[in-house]
Amino acid sequence: MGVVRLAIKIRSVKVEPITKDVDFRSRLVSPKMFIWLKKPIISDEEVEPEIRDIPTIRPDGTEIVDWMIDALKAAIPLDVMTTSVAKAGGVVVSKSGDPYIPGVSAGKCKVLSWTGRTVKEKGYGVVTTPVGDFQVPLGKAVTFTKGDVLAWAANLSVQIKQWVMALVNWLKPPQAPIENRIPFAVVSGFTAPQFVAVSPNAPVPLALLRIGMTSDKDQKVSIKLRGPEGKYQNVLDQTEVQIPAGQSETLIWVTNIPYVTNFTLHIQPQNGVKTVIDYVKLIP
Repeated sequence: MGVVRLAIKIRSVKVEPITKDVDFRSRLVSPKMFIWLKKPIISDEEVEPEIRDIPTIRPDGTEIVDWMIDALKAAIPLDVMTTSVAKAGGVVVSKSGDPYIPGVSAGKCKVLSWTGRTVKEKGYGVVTTPVGDFQVPLGKAVTFTKGDVLAWAANLSVQIKQWVMALVNWLKPPQAPIENRIPFAVVSGFTAPQFVAVSPNAPVPLALLRIGMTSDKDQKVSIKLRGPEGKYQNVLDQTEVQIPAGQSETLIWVTNIPYVTNFTLHIQPQNGVKTVIDYVKLIP
């Protein structure tokens, strides 16, 4: 008779405060594409003072209009996030801009090139992927997890022709353990998720996840255990944890019979709350 394999489950969860200090500087990277910014940027709210003095007329005489500013503000925290994921060994690509002209694509994902008028009439934009399309309502953000595609998109603003979409595609989630800090990008009040690949170091029925996070406010964080690559749509188990402002550690005991198999950790803070992953450790 074969071995019966049950689904991975969360056995118990515990949150331990570490310090009330909120540190969004140390061990965080500055924007890679925007080298004139000399500090980490987590939220696009932090961008406004940095770009206030940018001339609205380019040297070639063309005008920098509102949708370009919206796209730039979104691009900066996304750039910090993607650079941080790369330092942790993952691969994630992002893009923000006008899907009509010049178009918005990131990795395996592409936004349909509709006009702003069409988006306003329909009330949503559409992102295409190799495993299916998904709609992003105007003024909303959507996370898409299916097959081997992990994506997030935010439909930020719309005009007659131009409109702005922010798009992220995780091509390779970083692998636990993670020691590099990774921020959750906040764009127009929407907080993008993070994904971490988890592979236990030994065939054991019980494993411990230690997740360090820094938050600028008390908040509820959603944590899901998803299937590995190719099965991202499968939610094996999920929980919500209440973390305090400052730095804390979330302890999650994960169990499975006969042993804990590979899975994907999906972490989603509350919208608008600045949050950073300090580390992700796995025992064993």
